[in-house]
Amino acid sequence: MSSTVIRMRSESRTDLNYVSQAIISSSDMTGSELVLEQLSDANDATILLLVFEKFYLRNSSMTACTIQIVDDGQKQAAVIVGTGGGYGIFNISWGTNSNFACKAANSLAALGFREI
Repeated sequence: MSSTVIRMRSESRTDLNYVSQAIISSSDMTGSELVLEQLSDANDATILLLVFEKFYLRNSSMTACTIQIVDDGQKQAAVIVGTGGGYGIFNISWGTNSNFACKAANSLAALGFREI
């Protein structure tokens, strides 16, 4: 199975509840279904986990996008993983996982995150 991983960082500290709602309502995420939205604390960090699913007609398959943002009090680090979307014996995705991950990255870029 092919996948795409994008790492981003923001030096500003935007409230993760706001970040979550901005991503969910972003036009880049239109047509996707929110599977999980979870905000939790671990040690001295706050963690936002979002999982989306989307059907891509061009290859008749589902693709998933997972976004994890960790706020350690000084910066926010994001990891975006687009996966799935393959079909057939060779599991060809035609770039659907990369497309979905890039759309999520666009949503974060609008909030001041930069790819690292």
